[in-house]
Amino acid sequence: MNITNISDNNNSEYKKNNKRYLFLNKQAKLAFFYMSVCYTAGVMIALIFDTGINSEFYTYGNILQLIVIALLHILSFTKKVSYRKAINAFLLIMSTEVAAEMIYEATVNLQQSSLFILTRLTIMMILTSGAVLAYLRFSTFYISILSVVTYIVSTIITQNIHLSQYTYIVILAFLGLAILGNKIYNTLYLIEDKDISLQDEKNEIIDFAHLGHQDWNVLIESLKNKHISADKTLSVLKLINKNISQRIASQARQLVRDEQIYSPILLSHYPNLTCGELEVCLFIIRGMTVSQISAALNITLSTVTTIRSNIRTKMNLPKDINLRQHINSVIHTQNSSFQFKEGINI
Repeated sequence: MNITNISDNNNSEYKKNNKRYLFLNKQAKLAFFYMSVCYTAGVMIALIFDTGINSEFYTYGNILQLIVIALLHILSFTKKVSYRKAINAFLLIMSTEVAAEMIYEATVNLQQSSLFILTRLTIMMILTSGAVLAYLRFSTFYISILSVVTYIVSTIITQNIHLSQYTYIVILAFLGLAILGNKIYNTLYLIEDKDISLQDEKNEIIDFAHLGHQDWNVLIESLKNKHISADKTLSVLKLINKNISQRIASQARQLVRDEQIYSPILLSHYPNLTCGELEVCLFIIRGMTVSQISAALNITLSTVTTIRSNIRTKMNLPKDINLRQHINSVIHTQNSSFQFKEGINI
């Protein structure tokens, strides 16, 4: 097994996971900040204006929630825990506390119990939505299941007809949130994997341009040969890299074909072009920049610039004429002339 390939794969996996971690933590930070602030505001209002059932029970519960929120903010700010863990703990603890309040209100079973239960259910739905936005798949499922079970239990305890009428709606609503959370979570990973694959493809092309000097010498020697067999071309490609992708291999074969087709045309117009200048011309035809040619031929940027200048001099090109456009015009003119002559002979 190739140790280099293992190292590259591990590095790619690390970058993928690290990038994913940074994105998820950033999203969790935003969700935690906004949800905790809004939740704190709601708790403070409840503490000041609470006129509900057994205010002492809710007072202790609300104070406990404020302590938990403050503690999570301190831990996340001091980087003792990540924001993702903080929002996860926040959602799990708050949803459990709200579920306990729903059960308590059901057991008290006063006239306002159904209203309080529906209010707590709305809070649970907001917490579930927060889990979806923070890409917390487990928390989304947990809060959804907890909400449905708690609501059903509360309905059974209270024997409230109005609450029982909403049971199916509640189940469908939280089921939809759970499915949505899972879908968004999976889509995030699919998009990121696609982005990573595109980045890997880009790196393969860059790696192809930075092949070892010895491998390029083998390829260049093959390009210089006017009678390259298919077997030799294949062997050259195998020498470059056994794991080279089909796209990169196609580019290498295209270089061979370009040399066989375009070099004779260029030499017929400019016979004083050297082999090195012809090689640069082939890369110019393909639209490669000076830096790309430099990497491909393993030469300095200044050397490529000098070769381009020599080519322009030998072609007697003014400064306002684009080198690539001129070379392409020469090639296309020659091809058109050749096709015209063939038509006459026929």
